[in-house]
Amino acid sequence: MLRPLIALLALTLPAVAQTPSTPAAPAPAKAPFVFEAGTHELRPLVDRCAAYLQRNILLDGKELLVGQGQRAPSAAVLSFELQIPVVTDRDGCEEMLQSLLWTQGLTIVALDEAKGVYEILSMTGHRSREIVQRAPVRTAQDVLARPRLRHWVTVAYNLKHINAVIASNSLRPFFASSSNHSSLTIGSVGNSATLLLCGPQDSVAGAIAMLQIADVAQGEAATEQQARIEQLSKQVAELTQRLAMVDAQLQQVLTAKKKGADEPPAKDAR
Repeated sequence: MLRPLIALLALTLPAVAQTPSTPAAPAPAKAPFVFEAGTHELRPLVDRCAAYLQRNILLDGKELLVGQGQRAPSAAVLSFELQIPVVTDRDGCEEMLQSLLWTQGLTIVALDEAKGVYEILSMTGHRSREIVQRAPVRTAQDVLARPRLRHWVTVAYNLKHINAVIASNSLRPFFASSSNHSSLTIGSVGNSATLLLCGPQDSVAGAIAMLQIADVAQGEAATEQQARIEQLSKQVAELTQRLAMVDAQLQQVLTAKKKGADEPPAKDAR
């Protein structure tokens, strides 16, 4: 009884093993987000972006300001007008939404980032202090990876070669703003190596980019300069040698010409 069964298994198992497996279908790509041309009211636009980003974004009418401190009765008062459509992906949707809110003095603040719950606050409203106080801590790499975002972040940037206090004083004139809500706060933490940056992420990214360029050891700069000087000196020596050779050849030509001019003409043998 066992022998026929074993023989049957021996015939069927190789066929099963050779049957190609069906590859798993790739996950469908997320459709692009489109900011259509025309007028967009604030609340419907925020709702569309929140659904696309799979987040909850709360919008309280008390945070909407119109004119000189007059409060808008509803989010429909604020609107944006686009002349041409903007087609973008998930990151672009988030960046575009924050940029549009920025034009109205609004920004997005996390209530519970892990659960995807955010709210929109006015940068000049009675809760504006919360924007800075609740700014999430990010690394320099995180900020540079998304330099077009405009929500508030805090970065502790470690310097290698320049003093944090000097760097702080040097950066302030470049990022000072006439409006308090858009300025970048720069400070040190009591040592000479760490610089604190707090402000809109695009401004923080600009400051970090400047620091990366400036944070170079003086010895390294001097070494590069010395190498350049040595290279130029070699080039000058080579040119001087070539000029000396050309001058020697020219002198030989002139001497030969002069000698030929001084010799008397040959007499006729006849």
